[in-house]
Amino acid sequence: MTFTEAALVVLEREGRPMHSREIAQKAVDWGILSHVGKTPVQTMSARLSAAVTKGTASGPFVRIRPGVFALSTWKDPASGNSPAPLKNDPPSTAVAAPAPSGERNSAVDGVAAELTQIKKKKRRRRKKRADDQDGDSDANATSLSLNPPGNPYQDQTAPSGTGRDLLERLGAIMKSATRPMSIAALAQKIGFTDEKSIAILDALLISDGLDREGNGLRPRFIAHRSGYALAAREIGAEILALEGQMAQARERMVSIAERQVLRKLRSLSTRAFVKIGVAYLQRSGFDMVGPVHRDSSQGVHLCMRDRRYGGRFKTAVILRRDPADSPVSHRDVMDLRGALHHYDASSGMIITTSSVDAKAREEARVPNLPPVALMDGDMLSGELIAFGIGVKTRTVELPSFDEAFFSKLEA
Repeated sequence: MTFTEAALVVLEREGRPMHSREIAQKAVDWGILSHVGKTPVQTMSARLSAAVTKGTASGPFVRIRPGVFALSTWKDPASGNSPAPLKNDPPSTAVAAPAPSGERNSAVDGVAAELTQIKKKKRRRRKKRADDQDGDSDANATSLSLNPPGNPYQDQTAPSGTGRDLLERLGAIMKSATRPMSIAALAQKIGFTDEKSIAILDALLISDGLDREGNGLRPRFIAHRSGYALAAREIGAEILALEGQMAQARERMVSIAERQVLRKLRSLSTRAFVKIGVAYLQRSGFDMVGPVHRDSSQGVHLCMRDRRYGGRFKTAVILRRDPADSPVSHRDVMDLRGALHHYDASSGMIITTSSVDAKAREEARVPNLPPVALMDGDMLSGELIAFGIGVKTRTVELPSFDEAFFSKLEA
């Protein structure tokens, strides 16, 4: 699903206002995005900002403060009015957008109920297999659990929580501490005692910092000679305010660039549009196999191999340079799904410079049928910008104090 649809699912399931960064992390962890892209955090922030900017009073999102979004259907968007999901409640992926809130909620609830039944059956089968294989295993064993959020099958004997949950718990522990804490002390607070779990916890903190720096964000934890501490506690209010202003300015620049790129895509020749489409697909993980000749006036038909799965699966791709008033319909999805054998493919994808109507998205998510990914013009322009296609990026060097450097000198 698109970034805006994923944001709708995350906010509905969490039932509280959330920062665009947290929404993007939840969507990636839950695996509900059709295309994650290279910079999902920036893309999510730009999508939500654009939805609020060009939306109406009845739009699905509202911005309650810089970078923090809520659902407009909530009575009190500043605090949220939906109950938080259960810990093992799987995220629902059934969203028909845009649609009236009543229809959207009923659709989500209906599909969520079906998913719950399926999950229960699978859980019983997995439990039976686990009982057969590990009947005499130690019920008090301790291990580090990094299962995806909402996974109802995670080992209940392991310390509860995903990698993201563990980072949140570590942040809360450091917030209450008056000085940096060693990794051993942090592990003891969480309940990890063996050396392997402590090492993995240390690696998780390092990995989180690298991920955030790669996305242009400040690491949330600072490594001192004596351990770790929260970065926000050691940064002046003036610096935090300036960073917030820069983040807002970047969101506006991305939103403007997306609109300009989309307008240009719709005015390109078919030949030029196909070049851009193939360049994007290759950068996002596909290998070019070749064109497919179909008796259709809509778009260019390709068969591509998905490198992310070792090239074993092929995807039928239709590149459509459509005007704004020609959305992809459910009939287009049905036609592509029924013609997959002509492409020698097991899945499909439709990329358009227009929009995708709600019925088409519902049809693409019908269970037990070959999957069809749908990418509208807004998502396509955002993905192109994320991969640096059709835009130039400027680097601004911003010096920041490096506590770790001075800690090494004292070691």
